Amino acid sequence: MIDPTLLKAFITMAAAVGGLSLLLLLLKKKARNRIVNADSSLQTLSIESRIAVAPKSQVVVINYGDKKYILGITEQSINLIADVTEKLPHPRVENSPTFSSDYNAHASDTSSNDVSFAAFLKSITKRDFNKN
Repeated sequence: MIDPTLLKAFITMAAAVGGLSLLLLLLKKKARNRIVNADSSLQTLSIESRIAVAPKSQVVVINYGDKKYILGITEQSINLIADVTEKLPHPRVENSPTFSSDYNAHASDTSSNDVSFAAFLKSITKRDFNKN
């Protein structure tokens, strides 16, 4: 025959396992039906473009509402590179510059802060006619 104390322990253990299983199912159902109230402005988040700069790194342009951002995304972090909401106007050339054949006009065009190759060439070919 079956020992009554062993049968009582088995029934107690089965009831405990059944009760915990029922509690787990109720919690799962409750969590699944839970609705998270998200901010309505988050629904306007979209990726405009992306470019991969390394195997697990990319630069992304995103639109968030009426704002536009450039983000650097790696495996470890997301960094804001720039806020490009305000687009810079493209410079327009109204009149093309006129070049004078006068040497002094060319020499005065170069400033001391100009580090272009043309400025370098002008500075090394500059002749000082006042020297004796």
